[in-house]
Amino acid sequence: MWTSGRADMRLIVFAVLAIAFAGWALTALAPHDAGTLARPGPALMPELAAVALIVVGLVVAARAASGVATAPPRLLPRPWRVGLLVLLIVVLLLPDIVVVFARVAVIAIIAEWFMELALMAGPADFLALAWLRWTLAIALGVVAAGAGVLSGTASLLVGALIGLSGVDVQTGISRMIQLEGLMEDAPYAVEIAVLLVMIACRVNPLPAVLTYAGAATAEEMFRRAMLLTKGDLALALTGRPIAPTVLVITAVIVVAMAWYRWPWRGEGAEPRVIA
Repeated sequence: MWTSGRADMRLIVFAVLAIAFAGWALTALAPHDAGTLARPGPALMPELAAVALIVVGLVVAARAASGVATAPPRLLPRPWRVGLLVLLIVVLLLPDIVVVFARVAVIAIIAEWFMELALMAGPADFLALAWLRWTLAIALGVVAAGAGVLSGTASLLVGALIGLSGVDVQTGISRMIQLEGLMEDAPYAVEIAVLLVMIACRVNPLPAVLTYAGAATAEEMFRRAMLLTKGDLALALTGRPIAPTVLVITAVIVVAMAWYRWPWRGEGAEPRVIA
């Protein structure tokens, strides 16, 4: 049942701040070369992230302002939901679990499989695995707190933009110098402020944390994949067995989250504004 309620001002505030941040990033990146897919420049990935953040932010703001609402998701009974939450956490933290508990017999078997997978994987495979990890971070917010998929995506893009600031390791060019200077003058102040804003606006901060930590590595993997395939994105994503498989799994999770949060699933319960 699709119902309408009052505008969610928290999400509107978050969306406006995210759009403003992305607009500023595009302005700061304007002097730098974006390059092409075959030869990505220092501004390509940050600009793509900024444009995507503006688009997602506008959708989040429009949905929040229009009062589009749904009941809390009731896809699964509470015990099943808790079980799903535990499963998502285990899968998300599996690489760290393998490192910490490598001497445990069962974990050692998984660790050996991980090593074989790492030897087989190329840049596009690592990039696909990063996308899966970030998608799981959004899914955790959806299952644990009924957070919105779109607002989780915006959180992801905010973290990516912050993570892509500073010196580009390939060209040595400083990107978004003002943000880099602020982060150097007041260590962790920007990160803490962003987290506090997200928590106050009831937006899942976990995607932002993970993309902030892994954005630079993901950018490097993207560049390597593009150089190896001469800018052929389709070949990079389908030329190896790992990347397409991981991307299909990621797509299934995205579809499941969208279905989980779809307004008609809340028929008969109290409406709730989401993004």
